[in-house]
Amino acid sequence: MKNKHVIYLSLFLALTWGCTQEDAIQTSTLEQKTFSRAADPKLETELRQLMAEAKEGLNSSPNLRSNARVVWVPAGSKDVLQSAIYSAKGGIVLLESGEHYESRTVTIDRKVTILCDDWAVLISKTSPSLPTSTTITLQPVIHILNAKDVYIGGLELRAEGGIGNTGILVENSPGTKLVSNKITQYQFCIIFEKSDNSTAYFNTLSTTTIWQTGDLVDVYGIVNVNGEGVRVTSNDISGAILGIWACSTKGFATTNYFHDNLIGVLLCKAPKDVFKFPDGHLNGSQLSGNNWLVTKNNAVDNLDAGYVVIDGANNNLLQGNWAANNARVDYEIAGDSERFGFFTPKAFNNTLYAQKGQTVKNCGVNSTIVGGELVDNRESPCF
Repeated sequence: MKNKHVIYLSLFLALTWGCTQEDAIQTSTLEQKTFSRAADPKLETELRQLMAEAKEGLNSSPNLRSNARVVWVPAGSKDVLQSAIYSAKGGIVLLESGEHYESRTVTIDRKVTILCDDWAVLISKTSPSLPTSTTITLQPVIHILNAKDVYIGGLELRAEGGIGNTGILVENSPGTKLVSNKITQYQFCIIFEKSDNSTAYFNTLSTTTIWQTGDLVDVYGIVNVNGEGVRVTSNDISGAILGIWACSTKGFATTNYFHDNLIGVLLCKAPKDVFKFPDGHLNGSQLSGNNWLVTKNNAVDNLDAGYVVIDGANNNLLQGNWAANNARVDYEIAGDSERFGFFTPKAFNNTLYAQKGQTVKNCGVNSTIVGGELVDNRESPCF
């Protein structure tokens, strides 16, 4: 992802190969009818309990309210969330239903729970990272930084002016939970960096699609740059170049719905120093995606592929996934490649269980593939 960045060439290839709806590979859709984003009873119960605790704190007498540590933010607030987080002292910030406005990044540097009463909307203006730079500049609306066990639930982030930069950046903040949020028209919806065992669950993420005009070349739903044990579960992700960019190790991508992206899931590696973080330091992934479990997801109607394993990604398990009507192929395990404008080594030691009618392109090393329909590499060479 240097200079022109990693996916621009993929988009070019997808378009120049003429992958239109008429000549897209038609895969079996019989299994599609059974797909649904799975509920997590534990997380659902936790969200209900937190909301009940917040409202109980608000209804308590003034003497008890401080003990409950609940800070109420009324609709129409402007640049209030930062001070509310400090006032909560590790407790709960409850945003009233309606619109709230922030003119700068809100930094969460301590444990806090942010809940929203019937879809509070946080509106903020940030600037997209333009393709003229060799790095991707991250300008988040919410920056969770050096904190543990932060919880954000039921919040809608909306970009003022049509296109935003980054919705939520989670940096050095293990155990973060992002539950049932909506993020629309951002270049990057959620980015995890060195935030082990964090969770993105049941979020609806719809990125800007301006990359389809060539004005932006980096647009991602969820990125795990570095970090172990990150769980990406039951999210609806659309409109991105990459629905999930899965780097680093021991992650989980389960029961997500990827549609109308270029690629649904990319197991890969973010190049060195590709991301510029808010404090100015540069970083990429230390490890390519490895030991990820990718299961029970649905990748449908993506403009290139459903699931791609590339750039040295290894020891990943893809099983029980749905896929249909992805323009080039449903699954690809890639070999040595120059498709991104620089060399990426072959994927190796990956295991894939594909369903009947799903197309699989295998150019990797020591791949274990069960089921599916293999693409003939003589007719469609590895690249």
